[in-house]
Amino acid sequence: MRNNIMKAQNEPTKTLTISLPANFYRGLEQAALEHDRSKNYLIKKAVENYLEDLYFSKRAEEVLARNEPTYTLEEIAKEYGLSNNLQSISKKRSSKSRKATSTKNSRLAKRKS
Repeated sequence: MRNNIMKAQNEPTKTLTISLPANFYRGLEQAALEHDRSKNYLIKKAVENYLEDLYFSKRAEEVLARNEPTYTLEEIAKEYGLSNNLQSISKKRSSKSRKATSTKNSRLAKRKS
């Protein structure tokens, strides 16, 4: 399934007409404005993400059904001595996320004025 999704980027497109409840449509319009993307782009990304989630959920169920041992990211980091690296990466991501949110809020405030 995942390979089919990735290959689809080079294939001819097909048109699909959908009906959305009015509140969904307004939310889609707002998201498109806030993220400077087309409604079409957001819908394609949503479908792509949904199909990938289905694919990975199915793979995860298959792995779990085999009753093989599983490990958390923290367990793997500790095993290979990466615990400190994992914490610093997490802190960097949090910092970047706060900066991105601040920048996004600044842009939205400018648009509204």
